[in-house]
Amino acid sequence: MQLIGHNEVVNRVRLSKSQIMRLENANKFPPRIRLTERTVVWDKDAIDAWVQQRQEASHG
Repeated sequence: MQLIGHNEVVNRVRLSKSQIMRLENANKFPPRIRLTERTVVWDKDAIDAWVQQRQEASHG
């Protein structure tokens, strides 16, 4: 599993940090992984799958 940080997630999904937070709170975004009290990351494959799913949904 490759882990990516917040800035990389923002660059991949092209959403703001606050938009990502809202989607997470609604259980509509891959969950973050807390490494330390101040460090969170995401599973790159989960983020890529989420982006792919959104692309497919937008194309009907």
